[in-house]
Amino acid sequence: LATNDLLFFHNLWDHWVTSHFRDGNVFHYDSLYTEIIHTELKKQLIAFYGSAIVKIPWLVKQNRDKGCACFAV
Repeated sequence: LATNDLLFFHNLWDHWVTSHFRDGNVFHYDSLYTEIIHTELKKQLIAFYGSAIVKIPWLVKQNRDKGCACFAV
């Protein structure tokens, strides 16, 4: 099971997102979407973090089709 302050970068079909684990919660950051839309990402989050609660904080969305890597960092 994950420990505090783990940080992972995920690349799904040329789109980068970030997740962070803290106090039993997974924080998922995505510059395009407001929910987890890829089944593969859900599988990765479960594999990395176990049965943690996934929260998706609001963040600024990118306004063009490129640049998600900058947002992920």
